[in-house]
Amino acid sequence: MTKWIVLWLASLAIVAGLTSALMRAQAPSQAPPPYTSQAPPPAARVVSGADIGFRVESSKDGRAVGTLVVRINGQWVETAASVAPKRLTAR
Repeated sequence: MTKWIVLWLASLAIVAGLTSALMRAQAPSQAPPPYTSQAPPPAARVVSGADIGFRVESSKDGRAVGTLVVRINGQWVETAASVAPKRLTAR
């Protein structure tokens, strides 16, 4: 009976160690420091593909804040979502 308890405790320790190692591997690295008032953020830039992009306007807690844009005739234009509610009907 004691052999099974020791085996069970050992398996718990192994699973806890593996879980801890996986959690540390997935944790984000140290975030870049936020912008300070002395140094203004860089000019807005667009991270893009061919015709769709994201205009980075600032950074908050190490995350980019901006606007979704599309390229029309060489100009970056902001997008607007057009979501309309639909009535659910029973069939």
